[in-house]
Formats: sequence, C-alpha cells, structure tokens
Amino acid sequence: MPTQAIISEHLNPFWFFSCSGFLFFLLPGLYDRHISLVRKSIPALVLKVQFFNILCAALMFFAFPFGIEPKTNLAIYLVISTAFVIGWRLYVYPRITTAKPMRALVVGNSEEALAIAHMFARSPFLKILNPSS
Repeated sequence: MPTQAIISEHLNPFWFFSCSGFLFFLLPGLYDRHISLVRKSIPALVLKVQFFNILCAALMFFAFPFGIEPKTNLAIYLVISTAFVIGWRLYVYPRITTAKPMRALVVGNSEEALAIAHMFARSPFLKILNPSS
C-alpha cells in the first residue's frame, strides 16, 4: 500500500487531471441527456475523449514537472477512469436518473421514421404518443 506521503504527492496532479477531464467529457456532450439514446457509441466516444485527456495530461507532466513519474501513473489513471466512466454512463446513470420522461411524436411513414420511433420507444427518457409498427 502506498504511504500517505505518496498519496499526497500524487493527489494534486491527478485531481487537476480529473477536473480537466470533466471539461473534456463536457465538450462532446457526454453529460448531455441525449447521450442515453446513442448507447452503442458511448464506449468509442469515451475512448476518444480519454485519448485526448491522457495526451493533455502527458503534455502537462512534461511541461510542468510535478515531481512524480507519469508513465505508470497515467496508464493506471487511463484504465481506471475509462472503466469507471463507461460503467457509469452505461449502467449506473440510467438506473439512478430521476428525470421526467419526455414525450416525442415522430411523424412519417418511412423506414427511417420507424427506426427513430423504435429508438425513442426503447429510451427510458422518452415515451411515444402513438406508436405504430
């Protein structure tokens, strides 16, 4: 187990990276309500965002020496934070959200309109007024 001194030494830089990571996830809409509609794309989007997050963190480590070696720490941070974010967005967030369901009306008789209506019907956030198949 790491000592309190080692934890303190690593806490400041990784706290900063976690906060900046929040901004990286905010910009592509990973905190938006609609992200639940595109559930299949969440892991790929998280991996892309994490790539830029780690790239910026690595650049920060080399531009501003924090007194710790970043290689192993960044790898651990990447694996743990990616697993937590994907797990949160796919499994935890949909179960704990308390948002009111929204109503949606899809008008059209094409295959695309039907596909959109089915996607909305499967969403825990939306209810279809007049579903047709």
